[in-house]
Amino acid sequence: MKSWLRWILVSTGIIVVTLVLLVQHFVHSSAYLDREIKTEIPLGTPKAQVVTFIQKRHPVSYDDIGAQLKVRLQELPENTVFRRDFVLTFEFSSDGKLLSHSTKVYLIFQ
Repeated sequence: MKSWLRWILVSTGIIVVTLVLLVQHFVHSSAYLDREIKTEIPLGTPKAQVVTFIQKRHPVSYDDIGAQLKVRLQELPENTVFRRDFVLTFEFSSDGKLLSHSTKVYLIFQ
């Protein structure tokens, strides 16, 4: 009986840890994105490095408008009611260095 109970507890623990890791991998949060941006592409970063950073995150779309780069990232929905879309805007100087960035979060009801 004890070995059966132990097996159930271990299996439940493995399932919970796996789900937490999957949610962290696929679900974005604005705080997490902001932390990644500040760490990996601080102000003054060349535009090419910012583009590489964005492409690694598989954006839904991005527009490169010279001194401005707009990006839309889409969260995988946790439920069927809504999902979050993140629109990131990066501003660059005339020599192609990152000047600023902003993030807007949109709830999309499905």
